[in-house]
Amino acid sequence: MATSGSVERDGSKLDWVQVGGGIPMLIVGPPRHYQRVFPHDLRSTFDVVFANMRGFVPLPEGVDVTTINRDTFSDDIEAIRQAAGVVRPVVVGHSVVGKIVLEYARRYPDSVRGGGGHRDDTDRFCPIRTAHLEVLRPRRRR
Repeated sequence: MATSGSVERDGSKLDWVQVGGGIPMLIVGPPRHYQRVFPHDLRSTFDVVFANMRGFVPLPEGVDVTTINRDTFSDDIEAIRQAAGVVRPVVVGHSVVGKIVLEYARRYPDSVRGGGGHRDDTDRFCPIRTAHLEVLRPRRRR
């Protein structure tokens, strides 16, 4: 069963939806779209939070968009992570949002387990399907 909520940030309502179970994962981008695009089998391994961000939601009238930057996006992601109650997730973004989540991971290293971006429009995110367990599988010490 999915849970959902939203965070109000400078007049912008950022929604999130949480589905699945397992290792925490925060996928940043439009939740309604990404729930259809990202492989459903992620939900059997991960507790996935699909989180919206500025750029995908209407901005309040009069907002100076030149003040929205990497710091703004990182702080928004952290606010959503806290509101959703997600502890040390793997953070994921597609295309330019991949760069944003990597910046978030750099700014909030204690809040994340790992992170990555993905861009492969022809494969519709299939590399994540096969690679997600490899990234998180503990390595054996030799």
